[in-house]
Amino acid sequence: LLLEDDCIQPKRVHSGFGQGDRRASWWGRIAALFRTWGRPDSADPAGPKPSAFLGAADEQKSNLIAIVPDYAATQLASRVHQTLSPTQLFQIVSSTLDSEVISKDGWTIVRPLDPIQTRLTRPSRIAASNLIQTIAKEGRLGLDSLAYYLQSQNAKYISGGFVDRYCGLIVSESRSRFLKGAQQDFELTKLWGSLDPLRRRQLLDGGKLEMRLLGPNQRNLIHTLVFDSHGGPNVEAPESGGNVNRTVRAFSSGEGFFFGGGSEYLSEERTEYLSGGIPATGYIEHEMDDEDAVMANSPTSEESKLFTARELGIYRSVSANTNLPGNSRGGFTAYEGFKMGKRVTYSITVQLTDRASLNGNLMDALMPPGNSYVPYDQLPADFRKTVEESSGQMKFGEPPPTPRS
Repeated sequence: LLLEDDCIQPKRVHSGFGQGDRRASWWGRIAALFRTWGRPDSADPAGPKPSAFLGAADEQKSNLIAIVPDYAATQLASRVHQTLSPTQLFQIVSSTLDSEVISKDGWTIVRPLDPIQTRLTRPSRIAASNLIQTIAKEGRLGLDSLAYYLQSQNAKYISGGFVDRYCGLIVSESRSRFLKGAQQDFELTKLWGSLDPLRRRQLLDGGKLEMRLLGPNQRNLIHTLVFDSHGGPNVEAPESGGNVNRTVRAFSSGEGFFFGGGSEYLSEERTEYLSGGIPATGYIEHEMDDEDAVMANSPTSEESKLFTARELGIYRSVSANTNLPGNSRGGFTAYEGFKMGKRVTYSITVQLTDRASLNGNLMDALMPPGNSYVPYDQLPADFRKTVEESSGQMKFGEPPPTPRS
């Protein structure tokens, strides 16, 4: 199937699995995956077969109504090759955090605990199928592919679903990239994907995109970033110094004191300073930077990791130093294969007013198709030199100073 399907290019697929039987087992999982994903409208990749529930209900001599949320469905899909008794099947579903099973008056009812949240967070099957096939074609999860996928989503991705797992089956490092973009950077990544090519080019060329030109959905994303995110915008204190103190509450736990209640000054608190909402007079600007990097993999781990030369030097130094507090060599992955590429950083600034701005970064990894994984000593000499300089400067667990330009 892999060779017959035009969307699959096995030579670009990487996994942390070893050789021999484990590799063959992995290819079998990929083949089964794409048999399911071939018809996303008719074959739900996360859903258990209806016959499994119908058979279980028949054995219990009950009628059945079943609406199975994705998390519970994913737990069952992972046991697709096991023969489950009706009791085992319903126990698995009821043990998840999003589902319940009720047996009463001759009926077995499988339903989500929170139907509204279940509907809101349910991934689009067609969009997810397109994303998976794009990863298979390109051999990576690119920022644009993820951003376009998120246009189909109404809420942040819920961990434990099927999309991130399937991303990781195709290219191992794409699972962590998917989770970061679909959870931690959800609004910013979705905002980037919502920009049409003309406006994106305007930003990439150093121009400013005025807030008044944004659509309602784009403004809603910025509103969420400003008012509903943990960090929120940066608000500079007024030069006049006429701040009014606010009450800052302190509370203690077994580990020390913590402070809550927002900024110490009313003038620096977003809800008071931006009491009128998002100003239409603001604008968005953007900077792009790229740096040589390697994708590192290990035969003992399914997860790959992207390192710049400086980051790889720090990692190698820390992982080799067993004298650092809390450090043990067994806690670090031993990376053996490295593929050269670029890490691209998109720095996005939403300038709300002259005193308030919102800043965020999006990362992308560009791996040239012809590059392959090589041992460390086959990496370019200048890259290895920077790695070793960075590693040599690590003392007592402190990173080296940033070189002056």
